[in-house]
Amino acid sequence: MKYNNYNDYELIYMVRENDDNSRDILYQKYYPIICHIANDYYQKNKYYGFEFEDFLQEATLAFFRALINYNEKENTLFYTFITICIRRKMMSFCQRISNKNNNFSSLDCISLDDIDIEDSRSNFNHVFLDKEIENIIRDYLYSLSFEKACIFELKFNGFTYSEISKLLDMPISSLEFKNRSSVKGIKALLSDYYHKLYTS
Repeated sequence: MKYNNYNDYELIYMVRENDDNSRDILYQKYYPIICHIANDYYQKNKYYGFEFEDFLQEATLAFFRALINYNEKENTLFYTFITICIRRKMMSFCQRISNKNNNFSSLDCISLDDIDIEDSRSNFNHVFLDKEIENIIRDYLYSLSFEKACIFELKFNGFTYSEISKLLDMPISSLEFKNRSSVKGIKALLSDYYHKLYTS
């Protein structure tokens, strides 16, 4: 199914009108992202004895809760909102199953050397733990076109261009071209952020 034929915001409106078909379309569209985030946390915490399905269930519940709570008037992309909501739910779940282990309660320092946006499998889990960085990224994404914002966020969250191509039904060469300027822009913003952070 070519999901780019559907407008997320029209579907969200229909979901609020109790249209189950629109709800299913949104779920199927974002299912790869839900699975990706759930698996990311599962791989790091599977030694606690829980199955992948447990993580997937939590991530799915977070998606549907985000679908209900999303407010387009706040000028936040739907993809941004659900991604943050699912990751926060995963962190909360990991805290519970680790019996309040302190591994998830402290922030590690992040440097630009740790952030390689061009790496197809970079891990950015901790980025959203920093509220200031979250705001920088959110504002930057809102300044992009909807298409560029979707490409950047998917790449930002570890999806390969091949995977994004299938999800957005776009050629890889076009994705790479559209994302190049976005990468340059966010790196400049993060560079400025860390320069001020470590020189203040």
